[in-house]
Amino acid sequence: MKQIHIGVFLGSFRKESYSRKIANAISQFFPNDIYKITILPLDTLPLYNQDFEEFDQTPEAWISYREIVKELDAFLIVTPEYNRSVTPVLKNAIDIASRPPKNNLWSGMPGAIISISPGSLGGFGGHQQVLQALTCLDAYVMPTPETYFGGIAKKFTDDGVLKDDKTLRFLENVANSMRDWLERFLL
Repeated sequence: MKQIHIGVFLGSFRKESYSRKIANAISQFFPNDIYKITILPLDTLPLYNQDFEEFDQTPEAWISYREIVKELDAFLIVTPEYNRSVTPVLKNAIDIASRPPKNNLWSGMPGAIISISPGSLGGFGGHQQVLQALTCLDAYVMPTPETYFGGIAKKFTDDGVLKDDKTLRFLENVANSMRDWLERFLL
């Protein structure tokens, strides 16, 4: 059986970002013999500008990124919210993979969104904007459980280990739901 390749899109590319820590924590619930997890290099992507492509100046970083996205079977987005909105790095990555419209790489791809915040709302606003963008791009976003983690900074030890058992159990539930969701489309 072919491995299911899940691309992880992090809304923050800081080395110690909570998005990365949550992505690492949930990854343990995807068995390596069935799933391949790849964190995409969003930090290398120049801002989207359609002129680059219209004048045959498509940045190499966009080309490489699109080649990676083409190989994916599914996606997992883990993102903070900035000012009740989607982060610029994530929106840029979504746009680059959706352009030009005839080459929309999100179309038909199943996946899930996890949002996080140090505040109590858990990134709800950013989550909803990512969902809106992906829905209009014909991606199949897992509807439940909607996954928002508030108070994220309190859930980890100083060395980055997830210490909150309730969060870990919920991540396991999200992973189980995501595996079921992906099987609808990929098996």
